[in-house]
Amino acid sequence: MVGSSWNFGSELAGGVHAARSGVAPAVRGGSDAPSRLNSVLDDTLVDTGHEPVRRLAGVLLGTLIDERYLVRRRIGRGGSAEVYGVLDQDLGLERALKLLTPRVGRDTAEARFHQEIRLCQALRHRNLVRVFDAGVWEGRLYYTMELLAGIDLREYLQLAPGRGIALRPALEIAMGIADGLVAVHAEGIVHRDVKPANVQLVPGPERVKLVDFGIAFAGHLALDLTEPDVVVGTPAYVSPERITSSRPPTPQADLYSLGVILYEMLAGHRPFEGPSVAGLFDRIVKEPAPPLRQWVPDLPWELEGLIEGLMAKRPCDRPTNAAYTLRRLQALVDEL
Repeated sequence: MVGSSWNFGSELAGGVHAARSGVAPAVRGGSDAPSRLNSVLDDTLVDTGHEPVRRLAGVLLGTLIDERYLVRRRIGRGGSAEVYGVLDQDLGLERALKLLTPRVGRDTAEARFHQEIRLCQALRHRNLVRVFDAGVWEGRLYYTMELLAGIDLREYLQLAPGRGIALRPALEIAMGIADGLVAVHAEGIVHRDVKPANVQLVPGPERVKLVDFGIAFAGHLALDLTEPDVVVGTPAYVSPERITSSRPPTPQADLYSLGVILYEMLAGHRPFEGPSVAGLFDRIVKEPAPPLRQWVPDLPWELEGLIEGLMAKRPCDRPTNAAYTLRRLQALVDEL
């Protein structure tokens, strides 16, 4: 397991610092790498409520929520929720507050939000965002969580689009994701939306935080609140079996997404792209990923095998669990 002293390499720390100053990080790869997918393929098919701000948020700065949380800034907004940076006036601490937005299908949205709160409160791990409190304000559900500094992995990769990052920081990010997934899967939960936008890179010994459990699946809950016959998740990171089958997702679906993220970090682009969601799904289901070694000639053979295993078409051909994946990643880091 990754201990509390675990750190990113200097290249990644420098990259996060560069993001704040507007300077691109150290990267690898060339300008001939395939372009990124259309923005339509970046969107989550079922709202997770933690997307970047795309329109004006509904709560004014300076608003006092529930006579306790003073709204200081807007962080993000999706189709189902808004996220704000707030000051907890009772404790004098900065928090993030996620607030359900009024919308059609209110009962389902509220039930899903209640489920998200329940799942998040059950999870305690250094690589998972921590939830503190929940309540109702003006008829709208909310919960508070730790306010994370730094940038998300999508923002970090966009500092130098089309070019991969160095091996050590890529492995260390993957280790943080895998370590978080160990805790998630131990609670019988499948995240279902593991993607760069849901991986926060933060200062301190933890460094990686997996966020946003808005569409997570828990086998022990009696109700799956997603729509039937809808593929839940972000298209480029969805596993083949979740495209072709309506069966409940397994932890191997999250491991597939981790494999796609690892591929993207190293190559500078995703393994599959297409002109539409349908075209992308067809490639994910039917085609092998282009060899990563095309863009990373010095890729360790052990890592190449691990990524191929994570992205195997059949869940049974992927690693047994996140803990095994974490041990493999740790062994690769130890050899650098």
